[in-house]
Amino acid sequence: MNILEPYGLFPLPTDSYMLYKGIAFDGCYFYLTMPQNLSISKFDMSLRQVDIIKLNKQYSCICYDNIENCFWASVANINDLLYKLDTDMKEIDRIRINKCTRLFGALSGLSFNCDKNLLLVTYKDSIIEIQKNGDTKCLSSARKGYYNAVLSIAPYYIVSIYTGKEPNIALFSDSGALIEVFSLSKVYRVEDIILYSESDKEKKELTIFILATKNNCYPRLLQYHLNARGIELCKCNYKYSYTTNDPQNKEQSISDLIESIALVETALSHILNGLGEKIQKTNQMADNINDMLEVNKSINKTIMNITQLEHILYAKLDSLGSISTQPCHNDKKMHKKYELS
Repeated sequence: MNILEPYGLFPLPTDSYMLYKGIAFDGCYFYLTMPQNLSISKFDMSLRQVDIIKLNKQYSCICYDNIENCFWASVANINDLLYKLDTDMKEIDRIRINKCTRLFGALSGLSFNCDKNLLLVTYKDSIIEIQKNGDTKCLSSARKGYYNAVLSIAPYYIVSIYTGKEPNIALFSDSGALIEVFSLSKVYRVEDIILYSESDKEKKELTIFILATKNNCYPRLLQYHLNARGIELCKCNYKYSYTTNDPQNKEQSISDLIESIALVETALSHILNGLGEKIQKTNQMADNINDMLEVNKSINKTIMNITQLEHILYAKLDSLGSISTQPCHNDKKMHKKYELS
């Protein structure tokens, strides 16, 4: 059995009596559930807390659906319902799990399988697939110990298995065949697992984050690198539904906006040039001062309208400076942080 040592360790801010239970990653932000506090804490990619979302349910397990750009969550002590949440964590739908959950025990883990467009759920003694219509299929049953977290990395999945007090991470094939088992430190209780989007696909190295609680009090985010040579992962594992944040889309939008401003400015220059010619003709052809004043009044009105339009164009141009071409509005990488054991 391989022993996994964390590559990075990140302490998380919290009251010791209000611990995190689930984690989701949408490609830009980490979302950590705090059922006791009826909230979800939102962290950026530098693990700075940027928001605390207040809720009316005790959401516990949570995962991100990169096909529908939404979240799925379970509620503590409710084992036959999964809730669909929008990107603001508002409940928009639910799934009732058709099969009797008493056969599976308590719901302990939740992940989204992007290849099959379904949900992967662990109960204390079972791993099951749940279609979005509620139909279920059992993949594996715990022969000893219990499951308490799951991560889909289609067409494979990873589960956290406890045998006694020893936490292990097991890699399974899509058919439920055990591939490899890794051992973790006993000081940590695994709460949840996620795949980090910047895993090295070329070198076949997976970066996973494990939400864990140290000594039953201190929440930590542990970063691990897994050797994934010899297994092929679906490309959908690395895709996120951020069409508006896609760098190429943003660059094209910026280019189109600048081009439209340039076209308007070209048209205005022709108008101003025409006004200049009009003034010259007026000076040559006007019979009296009144005719010249009327022309001057008309030209002033046109120039005032052009000035107002220039203010609008300047505001559009100025707004480009606040548009980021990075997918997450912050380009800082996560750095390793360690603590004494």
